[in-house]
Amino acid sequence: MRISGRQLRRLIREAAPAQTIELTAEPNQADMSSAWPDRVMYKGQKVFDIFYSDAAMSAQWAFVEDQGYDDGQEAYLGYDISSDIFVMGFDAFPADHDLIAGRNEDGGGEMEGLVIELRGDGTPRDVVGSYPGGMYPEGLRGLKREFPGIIDVRLD
Repeated sequence: MRISGRQLRRLIREAAPAQTIELTAEPNQADMSSAWPDRVMYKGQKVFDIFYSDAAMSAQWAFVEDQGYDDGQEAYLGYDISSDIFVMGFDAFPADHDLIAGRNEDGGGEMEGLVIELRGDGTPRDVVGSYPGGMYPEGLRGLKREFPGIIDVRLD
């Protein structure tokens, strides 16, 4: 009987216990990236379940809209162990495109990288900052200046 490489990898994954990564234990980036999304934990809970649940995402988008944005996409999740803070970044467009001084060629406002601080339950707490051009590269650069020790949990 022949076993394909794919089948062999699946058998090994099933036989080997899956190692979880606890964010509060200062994991290295490579280990965390390989564990994402199901094995990255925060105080024993799956980070994905906390911050990407329907309830958490609804609260986060309502907060983004309350800040004056009407369109966008979640693009980043990070954790700063020194302050025990999670941040989420969005590529977002201002709601009132016509009043924005930096209109693009078709009249809409330019995309911004909006970064918000999250509580440990996934709900929004405050705005960290807004960066012209989106999360990559300007938003991420600004975020790294604000939180030099931040761990990139999810980059999109």
